[in-house]
Amino acid sequence: MARGKHAGNPEDSFEDTSSYRSRREYRDMQTATKIEEKNDNIVDTDNVNNNTYGTFNNRDTLNNRDTLNTNILGDDFLSFEDEESTLNYKKIFLVLGIIVVLIIAGFLVYKFVFAKDKNQEEPSEPVVSNEAKMIETLEGCKVLGKLVIEDIKLEQYILDSVSDNALENGVGKLYGGSLNNYGNLCLIGHNYEDIFEKLSELEVGDKITLIDRELEENTYKINNIFSIEPDNLECLLQDETKIELTLITCENGATTRLVVKAEEVDEDDVDTIENTNTTDSNTVNSNTTNTSKENV
Repeated sequence: MARGKHAGNPEDSFEDTSSYRSRREYRDMQTATKIEEKNDNIVDTDNVNNNTYGTFNNRDTLNNRDTLNTNILGDDFLSFEDEESTLNYKKIFLVLGIIVVLIIAGFLVYKFVFAKDKNQEEPSEPVVSNEAKMIETLEGCKVLGKLVIEDIKLEQYILDSVSDNALENGVGKLYGGSLNNYGNLCLIGHNYEDIFEKLSELEVGDKITLIDRELEENTYKINNIFSIEPDNLECLLQDETKIELTLITCENGATTRLVVKAEEVDEDDVDTIENTNTTDSNTVNSNTTNTSKENV
């Protein structure tokens, strides 16, 4: 077929497009040309508006640009701008949220780590309690309670040990159950001045007080005092029907042992013991006075 001009639009002729590799490239070129012409028309429109109405203020110019952008780019471009603005706000809120979380985390770390270590390093003042309490230990030995004998001005802690260290610092539990319970609680102590040295001065009927760790007091009445050989252990026998107390110490020369036996008494019996001791003391004082008068 002979080459020639096509009928219709000259733009579709083979001669007009022979310099291009394909019809597609030609169409792309035509589209670009139309866009340039459109932009030239927009520029001309701006020039006409400027010559006719003068210089717009900034707000009118922005409004015209928005209108032109809407005309040229369409609603998709505005939607993209809105999405971008929303995304920026989200980023700002995210950054602010992270900053707040970091501040709170830093405060908590300071409060529970650094402040705690600081408090541990600083010596705290001892807390003074008005509630009376018995000490837990004495010279490394557990304290069970306290032994009080007013007649010989004795007051010693009862320790849960009979080691040399314990007997150098108090009275030791040798045998038996707990304080102020059924059975025979056997206590031993050295014949020292501030421990059991004056145990031999006690008499049958004298009062002994035991104070346990709960500060409850039980009163015992001495019912027997005797000496035994070191290998005699009868004084340690238990009677689970009674609440008994046995005190043991060395006598002078350490060849025999002095034993003081006592049994728990009721409160009424305690008053009786105190009245009896008072009466005996008054009788002794009266006899001494009468004897002095007769001698005179």
